[in-house]
Amino acid sequence: TMASIKEGKACTHSLFGGFEIPWVGDTAIKLSVDASVMSAIKNANINRVYAIDSSKIHYVFYSKVCTIVFGE
Repeated sequence: TMASIKEGKACTHSLFGGFEIPWVGDTAIKLSVDASVMSAIKNANINRVYAIDSSKIHYVFYSKVCTIVFGE
């Protein structure tokens, strides 16, 4: 049932994560670096995965990238 579906989330937070410099690439200073699917599964104690999604928020000096897992 829909009531038993859990949502697990794991996010990476970065300073200056919205910028990329040609030939250099990502300029982010990582504040937390674990946005893995396995961490999202563990965070919600999910045993059976139904769907995986992601969300990204970028500001001038801050970015947040999350992996979201749905299951039971």
